[in-house]
Amino acid sequence: MKEFDPRDFEDWCREVLPELATFQAACHYGNRTRAGTAVGKRGPNVGKSISRLEILFRSQLQGGSFIDRTEPRKVVPTEAGEELVRFCEEVSTLRAKFLENMERLQKSSEIRLAMTHYAWLAYGNALEAAYRERRPGGQINFGDKFYGQDKVWHDIEQEVAAGRSDIGVYSFPNSRKREVPVGLAVRNWIEEEIVLVLPGRAPENPRGATISLKDLGKFPRIVHYSRSLGFDRTATIEQYLRRQKILREYRGEWLLGVNTISEIKETLLQKGGMSFLPWPTIENEHASGALRAYHLNPPMRPRIMKIICRLHTSRRAIADFMKAAASLEGERRFPG
Repeated sequence: MKEFDPRDFEDWCREVLPELATFQAACHYGNRTRAGTAVGKRGPNVGKSISRLEILFRSQLQGGSFIDRTEPRKVVPTEAGEELVRFCEEVSTLRAKFLENMERLQKSSEIRLAMTHYAWLAYGNALEAAYRERRPGGQINFGDKFYGQDKVWHDIEQEVAAGRSDIGVYSFPNSRKREVPVGLAVRNWIEEEIVLVLPGRAPENPRGATISLKDLGKFPRIVHYSRSLGFDRTATIEQYLRRQKILREYRGEWLLGVNTISEIKETLLQKGGMSFLPWPTIENEHASGALRAYHLNPPMRPRIMKIICRLHTSRRAIADFMKAAASLEGERRFPG
């Protein structure tokens, strides 16, 4: 296929498209007068439209014609004319499909989301409820994939940028330097407090809801993401330990590295230790007593959940979704 030439295509559309409906009507009715009545032209002008098409396609016709001139009172297409009729029908079908798709797109209340597994567990139900309050018939489609790791911002951004998803919900390190891809808008959505997490109901657990690391009787290993994953939060924890003058208390490696938040919690339950997690990730375990959360004094830098969408959109449903999400904005802090 030859390279797209916008000027050639512009000329072709301007010259050819206005005549196609007339030609199709003429072949359909087999009569210039009836075709003219159908498209709003006089009969002689129908004949002129057919002649213009033959001039425009003269190099392809190679001296032939679209209609049989031996039938002066009828419009009988030649083999080339029959091919043009098929083309006209395909154009008409494409037009109808395009208009149908446009109407469905603009009126559809379905929002396709690309989000981390954690974001869905923490905020999915609230997002659905807020969106349906604005659009009672609204639907949220999470597709068949949740992103299990936290470091998935590139994949989610590509899903949204390519139009496979309407909205992305995720977090990425504060140290991230590059901006989101061109054509995407990003907004800070929910600020999650980072809390200290210990195994629940242990007799040595501190009392109260706020803790300073210096008040701990001992310093267990910290369960968090492996260094090989390169997560910004691991470096943040190390800096926090250094500022609190705790890092020097560790004689060996302070980090017991795992791969996911679920593994962090499971390791705390099975092997002990302590961790630093966003409050919403630990809310259920804290309520059940399986794990215990504490405010940190001084606090650790919070984690920001973000929402992305395409910068240029004409869908009211997406605007409504963003307004629904905005109603949930704010801090998520441990209430203890």
